Amino acid sequence: GSVVTVDNGGPFAADKSYLLWGNNGQAASYGAGYTPNSFIPAAGYFRMNRVWKVAETGTVGAVNVMHPTADHLLVSSDPTFAGGVTEVALSGGSATVDFTNGQYFTFGKELTAPGGVAGNLQFWAKANAGAEDNGAAAADGSLVDLWRDQSGNDRHASQGNIAKQPTFVDGAWANFNFNPTIDYPESQDELVTPLDINAITAGFDPLTAFIVYELDTGTGAIGLWGNDTFGDRWVGATHYGNGGGNAPYSGGNTTGTPLVHTTRFEHASATGASIYVNGERLVNNAAINDHNTGATSTAIGGVGPNRADWTFDGRIAEVAFYDTELTPTQRQQVETYLALKYGVTLDTTDNDGTIVEGDYVAPDGTQVWDSAANSAYHNDVAGIGRDDAEALDQQKSKSVNSDSVVTIDSGGPLAADKSYLLWGNNNAATTLSANYDGGTNNRLARVWKVAETGTVGPVKLILPRSVAPGTGLRSLLVHAGDPTFGTVDRAYALTVSGGNYEVMVDFNDGDYFTFASTTAAPEIDVAPGSIDFGTVETGSTSPAQAVTIQNLGDVSLSISAISLSGADAGQFAISSNDCGASVSAGASCTVQLTFSPTASGSRSALLVISSDDSDEGTINVALIGATPGSSGGGTGTLDQYNLAVTKSASVSVATVGVPFTYTITVLNKGTIAASNVVMTDQLPAGVTFGSANATDGGSCNESSGTVTCSWASLTGGASATVTITVTP
Repeated sequence: GSVVTVDNGGPFAADKSYLLWGNNGQAASYGAGYTPNSFIPAAGYFRMNRVWKVAETGTVGAVNVMHPTADHLLVSSDPTFAGGVTEVALSGGSATVDFTNGQYFTFGKELTAPGGVAGNLQFWAKANAGAEDNGAAAADGSLVDLWRDQSGNDRHASQGNIAKQPTFVDGAWANFNFNPTIDYPESQDELVTPLDINAITAGFDPLTAFIVYELDTGTGAIGLWGNDTFGDRWVGATHYGNGGGNAPYSGGNTTGTPLVHTTRFEHASATGASIYVNGERLVNNAAINDHNTGATSTAIGGVGPNRADWTFDGRIAEVAFYDTELTPTQRQQVETYLALKYGVTLDTTDNDGTIVEGDYVAPDGTQVWDSAANSAYHNDVAGIGRDDAEALDQQKSKSVNSDSVVTIDSGGPLAADKSYLLWGNNNAATTLSANYDGGTNNRLARVWKVAETGTVGPVKLILPRSVAPGTGLRSLLVHAGDPTFGTVDRAYALTVSGGNYEVMVDFNDGDYFTFASTTAAPEIDVAPGSIDFGTVETGSTSPAQAVTIQNLGDVSLSISAISLSGADAGQFAISSNDCGASVSAGASCTVQLTFSPTASGSRSALLVISSDDSDEGTINVALIGATPGSSGGGTGTLDQYNLAVTKSASVSVATVGVPFTYTITVLNKGTIAASNVVMTDQLPAGVTFGSANATDGGSCNESSGTVTCSWASLTGGASATVTITVTP
């Protein structure tokens, strides 16, 4: 078990000189976290659990301390290495140091490990790194003959029989939360690693095993992993075994969704094994111990060639084995890493009094999701994050749960280590059934809460357009402290991209967010814009023609007046009006009009509709008619000015931070010039004014969010345009 060599490099200079050393008997593995004081590691950094103490007599001087895998020799007068540590880099496996009597030394190494738990890690394989086909990185659809061990122990899993090689898959149908997987059909496919999970002592060997998988078939004998000889230790999705027997359990054979499966074996008890799925303990104090027939390898995706009936049908993404019983905290750190990476929600059932189940805990012990504080939002928990100690670089994430709808994408690696953004929701309906800003049923009932650790920065939030397909969504709402959104905090316009809504947002820790159909406001629409009654005999009345007033907004539209104006207003009549004083959101009403000429000739008037629409407070509908023999009817002309306003935008949905323009056209439908024309426009909520420019000699200015443009005269039949630039 000795792993260190010390070489004086030649004869001692002084007689009666000695240097002796011994160790504390701990594992010679890098299981203790350590923060270097003379350099910044690119990944996680760990020191050995094994610590040596030196005793020097006389004068020994500098010696060479050798270790084949270490990065640094750590020397201190403190056996815990909490301070005063000298860090000496090894070169060619050797470091030179002049010890002082009574000093302690150990070795340090830059490592990554699941959950940052590096101690006693014996095998670690993940589909997004190290899957190979004939010496090359596996591509989508290629067979896998080698799955490289990421633990540093070089226990690579392999399969030389092409008929038993699984397939590497990297596509939407097979990925777990945007991560590739290895696909096992329902056959005898399996990869085998030279790892003896019964190797320590016969009887009660400690072990903790993790595997992330999704089943296509959840019935029958389903093998997950096991020793490569009949009767040794093995675990399946429906049964576990030892000594040639097996026992059933429930909860490991759910199909169609990834599962984080953990098996823990105690060292001191024949009935000390437990099985967890997504953090929930399903089996406790079970007898899953060694039969130890001498097998020295472990199958992944099966339980060995002598158990051909225990096949696996589905996909596996990641596997890790520790030759120790991890503590509940260590297990939670590994499960956090796997759950966040693969979009799995950890269960909150209380299994152990020493941890809070459902918490997500980073390698350094930081709580990145507090399941108790966020209990109302512990549904469809997902996250993005970077943590170098566990090689976590999850840039895009969506919960794998079937009712999850939100995806968040950082668009690239996060700039800072130890940065996380997690979110969960209140499990309410994804329908427009909640009220916002005075509106009715204008926001989603589902509300999300975010937890940010470190520095994440702006992210892209993606939501399918199939959510609220009829009405459509327009805004992302974010509030720092009110999940009911009783007041307006921050609103961001959504952009349509194919079948999705997208928006960029920089969340703060503790923010709530949801989505709304529009900013709450009425929006009038009147059709048609003009009516030609044709020719009507003097003293007769035309058939009624309808004008429809519709409220396209999401709050009630107030109608202050509907009237006729113009020199010939008496020749036209409102025969019926069912509009009343208001029009509800989404509703419409109708005004019926007739033409009754009292003398020959062409006649014209305006139907004037006044409402509380912010940018179209008054709308005029042109009315014309004539008597037979006159120049009117279908070719009649207005004998007065008639102004109409239309508005269009350069984009259908705006993007936060990206300027856009919208154009207002002022048209004089009449035949005479309109003098001193003034147009006002209230800027949309949440935008910053940039510029406003008018054609045809007009001038514009902006004040307190209102753009005012004016023209000295607008000729009959002419139009002028105003181009306004704003930034959301």
